[in-house]
Amino acid sequence: RMHPAISAFPSLRFYGGRLKDASECSTRPDLIASGEDGAWLGPWAFLDVSSGGEERGRDGSICNRAEAAAVAATVCALRGRGVAIGSTRSVRVLTFYAAQVRCLSSALQAAGVREGVSVGTVDGAQGAESDVIILSFVRSNTAASIGFVEDWRRLNVAITRARHALIMVGSARTLGSGEA
Repeated sequence: RMHPAISAFPSLRFYGGRLKDASECSTRPDLIASGEDGAWLGPWAFLDVSSGGEERGRDGSICNRAEAAAVAATVCALRGRGVAIGSTRSVRVLTFYAAQVRCLSSALQAAGVREGVSVGTVDGAQGAESDVIILSFVRSNTAASIGFVEDWRRLNVAITRARHALIMVGSARTLGSGEA
């Protein structure tokens, strides 16, 4: 169901190379081809937002405002490049933390994105799929704490929901120092 470049990592890491792509997936083109720029959004991308910081709310959940702003800018860029969000392309924003869902929703609303984008937790997305998944990792700290990302089952769900494009947004410094 997903582009082979998206399924390659989970197949090797979580399934011992046993995942098989459907025949139509092997010839799936990149999502967007635009004039002389060519395909600018491939099957996956990582947007490093190491400048952001995580904040813990009263409920104990964590948010990252810099990542939320980067996600909103990414959605606006997709729309600006002709992705028909909500009409022909489904876009879902996922995160591991409830506080980040609220932060993402606020950032998208502030950017004028009021419809066509679903925002939720990774746990709530199990069994769902979308053309484009934007994944906000949230964690950005110097303690090498990556939180829920250490749970390979949650990570597997998060990165296997995308059909055409997986855009991951996070702190490369923090994620690179974790144990997952």
